[in-house]
Amino acid sequence: MQLISALVWAILTAGIFLLHIRFLPGDGESGATMLMSAVRALPMVMWGALVGTIILAGVCGYFTWNTTAALIDGGKLLCSYLVLAAAALSDLRSRMIPNLFPLALVAFRLIFLGVEIATGREGWVPLVVSGLIGGLVLFGALALLSHVTKGGVGFGDAKLFGALGFMYGVYGVFATIFLALIVCSLFGIVLLVTRKGRWKDKLPFVPFTLCGYAASLLLAIY
Repeated sequence: MQLISALVWAILTAGIFLLHIRFLPGDGESGATMLMSAVRALPMVMWGALVGTIILAGVCGYFTWNTTAALIDGGKLLCSYLVLAAAALSDLRSRMIPNLFPLALVAFRLIFLGVEIATGREGWVPLVVSGLIGGLVLFGALALLSHVTKGGVGFGDAKLFGALGFMYGVYGVFATIFLALIVCSLFGIVLLVTRKGRWKDKLPFVPFTLCGYAASLLLAIY
């Protein structure tokens, strides 16, 4: 079953990428562009990132099968990974995070909440309270940081993390942010050492958020 879980995660991630490339344009791309033309237009570096993300999805699917207590928990983890993967691709292609992605996370949480209530799952009330607090705290803090830094932290990041907070609460998302910052810092150091980047360069943060989220899954934090 672990291999099946890994395949499901990888296949769905690949499908999300194909839908994104086809229907959500990047800079200078037309939404009406045919799929194969859009695929061929992607640079090789981005292709490598996409393939790596699909492989990472399979690894996460393999390990989360044993670390999740219930199927519904695995479903939440998978849906969040898919949304973050699509948001990361959007951030790479256009440096924008459409409202579609945080809204999708909120919608998934409400759907899973309905399932939890319908199946009589115990302990869902504290999870909802934690989610509401986490969503408000994370959105408020990052929205304020976005205002103070004048866009250094994007408002789209604030909405995405607020939605993640609503899905999981404060604890898990803070772990994701912490791990994402570590990965981002290491990547920035590599760019500086290799002289392919400067201190003032801005990096899209959602791809690192996806890495932090994946690391959290592998460490069984969620």
